[in-house]
Amino acid sequence: RVAGVCPEYSKALERSTQDAEALRAAFGAIGFQKTDLKTTGFGVRAQYESHRDENGDYRQLFAGYAYTHCLKVEFENDDAVLSKALNALAYGQVKARFGITFFVSDPESLRNRLLGKAVCDAVAKAGALAKAAGVSLEAIQSIDYSWGEIELAVTPSESIDYAGADADAPCELAIEPEDIEAEDTVTVVWEIE
Repeated sequence: RVAGVCPEYSKALERSTQDAEALRAAFGAIGFQKTDLKTTGFGVRAQYESHRDENGDYRQLFAGYAYTHCLKVEFENDDAVLSKALNALAYGQVKARFGITFFVSDPESLRNRLLGKAVCDAVAKAGALAKAAGVSLEAIQSIDYSWGEIELAVTPSESIDYAGADADAPCELAIEPEDIEAEDTVTVVWEIE
């Protein structure tokens, strides 16, 4: 995310565009395409600051137009590429605040495995309950699952600010994301005898 304050609205728009293009250029220098950086949020708003007047009362005074331009870039989990990206952010023309998020590369496969395990668990528990109750399971009448959104990401760093980074000390990172825990609910209804 790049952000700043300009005295005029048009200058805020211009500066936001310049900052985003500078980030795209920095990432282009390490092998990314210009279109790899996607805008996920953009805004310009009037910003005010509180000041005391001669009577000691607080007054809101116009400070300028604050802009924010949020961008994201996605790539396979690779420490060398991540280090290059972080160095591009740290030592580029624009100081940006950023975060790192790891996503599951094949979420559909994970969801399907999760549902398969949930059904196996339901079968095992239903079998134990039926045995304890002295009944037997017959045909399955219905299977339903939650259709809920499963969070398939882990964010080890939500906000890093490289303002004042030491240009003589490029970083080499080795980040191993924590395991993602996911759950889903499956309801299986059997006929019993």
